[in-house]
Amino acid sequence: MGQSVTHSVYVGGDAEHITLAASISADGRALAPVVVLPGVEAKYRTLVDGVTQTPADFLPHDTLVCYHNPAGVNGPIKETWKASYLDQTKDLRVTGKTMVIFDGYASHLSIRVLRMFRENNTIVDALPSHTSHVTQPLDVAVFGPMKAHARQRLSVFANSPTNFRAKLSVYVAREIITQAYLLSTTPCNIKAGFRRTGIHPLNPNVFSDASTEMSRTYQADSTLHEAWSDVTLRFFKEGESLAASVKVLRSGKVETGAGCHVTNAAVIAVLEQRAAAKKEEEERKTQVAKAREADKEARGSARAERAAETAARVSARLAAGEAAEERNLRSLAEARQRRQAKARPLAARRAAAKARDNGSPSG
Repeated sequence: MGQSVTHSVYVGGDAEHITLAASISADGRALAPVVVLPGVEAKYRTLVDGVTQTPADFLPHDTLVCYHNPAGVNGPIKETWKASYLDQTKDLRVTGKTMVIFDGYASHLSIRVLRMFRENNTIVDALPSHTSHVTQPLDVAVFGPMKAHARQRLSVFANSPTNFRAKLSVYVAREIITQAYLLSTTPCNIKAGFRRTGIHPLNPNVFSDASTEMSRTYQADSTLHEAWSDVTLRFFKEGESLAASVKVLRSGKVETGAGCHVTNAAVIAVLEQRAAAKKEEEERKTQVAKAREADKEARGSARAERAAETAARVSARLAAGEAAEERNLRSLAEARQRRQAKARPLAARRAAAKARDNGSPSG
């Protein structure tokens, strides 16, 4: 048996996410996609030869590149795509209207976007919830091949000896996405997606009664009241709470998967847990701020003490210098007085001698 040389690419918790919003037309065209990158401004790198590259250089030439944190489609990005769509399909609206079909994502329901579509002879239709795997042409015939191509190229990158321990940079990721996108958005795949979903050519018979049958009701060998009591007992009393898997958005809404049983108590528990975590984080930040303030005050007191000690030493040196100078001046004055005292008797003797010389008779 040979040794396996297959490597894996691990995605850490600090990984950046990329959003690709693709749009296709029933005539087999792939309209300009929207790629949302994380951040608030364009990233770039400068190569050795001085050439500057941005992530947009690795995407299809007509891609609409937007930046948002987190990298998802919001209202302004949707309006950017809307303007691009109206510009690319203006020739189709010369003789009639066009229709935009999308899933029920919240950013698609912007009143401003819907109003602009209506003003430009465009009909907007939303697919039923949890049906995009059979009703959306992209999910049916485009995204599957695209993911397969992306996995294949990612495997080539990970298993290449030159990329051992190499980081999957944002530029390599964009290049892999672009290659997979271009290989998947072919006219054949696009037309197959519209055909298999019955959108174009219009064919309601692609869905049978069995494929659209509603879930059967709970069956039990008892009365309806006993059946409901059994469900309540299994899901709400004895069953484990699903609160740990419930995602509560910042707006207060609850995001759950299809068929998830969530009680008010479970949601409140999640909110209380989030509030407790937030309070704990605020207390931690408060303690850190107090510690920093105390440390700052301690450093200020230490600086003040050092300044006072320095000022005292300087004052002592100045006082010592002044005292020494005063002593020197006193010594000089005393020496001057002594010299003067010695000089007065000498002058008196010289005057007396002069007087004697003047009073003696001449010979």
